[in-house]
Amino acid sequence: LQEVMITQKSLLIPDTQKYPGWKALITHQPGCNWLGIPIVVGGKAIGVLALEKTCPSFFTSEHVRVSEMILAQASVAIQNAWLFEQVRAGHKRLQSLSRHLVEVQESERRYIARELHDEASQALTALMFGLQILEQEANHPEIFLPRLSELKQLTDKVLEGLHRLAMGL
Repeated sequence: LQEVMITQKSLLIPDTQKYPGWKALITHQPGCNWLGIPIVVGGKAIGVLALEKTCPSFFTSEHVRVSEMILAQASVAIQNAWLFEQVRAGHKRLQSLSRHLVEVQESERRYIARELHDEASQALTALMFGLQILEQEANHPEIFLPRLSELKQLTDKVLEGLHRLAMGL
């Protein structure tokens, strides 16, 4: 078996009793005829089709030729099955990654919505209160102008925060 795997060539042994170092694989009867055909997929031997007959010299070169033809087709089928499995696994992984991407996007949207709500709402509420107080202090310019400057700075911060969040989208 090992020789067939290494050489990737069929091996026909007319009488295993006369083959040096032979160890019985399937039967323990003396005088066996053995035929081994490598199963080669993608240039690599992945197995051996082993045929054994109890009478010596049963298998012929025609058996070898037909077996090799059948295994050539079987090897293509094995390779196609393997490729199909790779495509299926890749498709499954792509679906998983797509689901994960949607989850990450939804999480990011929730985060941005919270940020918009929390930051902008707090800042706009502070701005509204500040404008109400400013309205009451309209007759006191020494208080009015510094408060107006604070409200302008707060408005700038709100605008910067909104711009930052919009750029994050």
